[in-house]
Amino acid sequence: MPKLPLQQVHKNKHMHPLSNKLPLIPLAAWFLIALPLHTAATTSADAMLDRVIAQLPATPIQASGTIFVRQRRGIPLKTYTFSLNANWQPPEPAITYTIQHQQENLKQSLSFQPNSKELFSFRSGPDQIEAPLPDLTANIAQTDISWLDLSLYFLWWRGAEQIGEDNVRGFHCYVIEVTAPENIPFQSYAKVRLWISSEQGLLLQAQGFDEKNRPIRRFWVQSVRPIDDKWMIQTLEVQRTNQDQRTRLQIDDVKTNASDNR
Repeated sequence: MPKLPLQQVHKNKHMHPLSNKLPLIPLAAWFLIALPLHTAATTSADAMLDRVIAQLPATPIQASGTIFVRQRRGIPLKTYTFSLNANWQPPEPAITYTIQHQQENLKQSLSFQPNSKELFSFRSGPDQIEAPLPDLTANIAQTDISWLDLSLYFLWWRGAEQIGEDNVRGFHCYVIEVTAPENIPFQSYAKVRLWISSEQGLLLQAQGFDEKNRPIRRFWVQSVRPIDDKWMIQTLEVQRTNQDQRTRLQIDDVKTNASDNR
């Protein structure tokens, strides 16, 4: 599987390793090989969200990876492992993330079913006992990422509005803003702003805001990987506002029902 750093894709179309395990497709390469969708300018903002969901893998996947927490200067602070079991497509999408840190005896899991009456369930501890839901927009342990960010639940929110256009690292994007529905328990996002590529419909960046319109957290996609004829985020950077640290989520291994995509 090819690996390319995002920064070099415009200059070098040949594949070269970024790590020992991780198959990376940089965003620019994704734009070159992905099939274009219908012009987003003629569709509603909600339809743009549907297109982002449609780009996610069509078959259930099992993935594992690493979460790196580091200071802005690159000094490592913490490392966590995680697993993901996901079926993003209708009629019954379901996603479960489990995050662990053995030395701290940490093991937490969140399950998410966007089309179910019970949206979220939470388990904690070595025996994975069901526990009360945490604040879904609070940072997980000492990372910068939240459970709501991991679930991508805001892609299923409706009533979105296109508020403008922007460029993210050279890619033209529609900027979409969607207000949090009232049925989300324990969360502090009042709205989420999304940067979606205007040609292929890939989510490139997102930012959550509180009820006073203050930014809480921002994440941006560094690379994607192919799963059959679909795509999923491979590397994600996350930073909280006014914090001197940053978190990288990196998928190391992916398997589908059909094949091994390591």
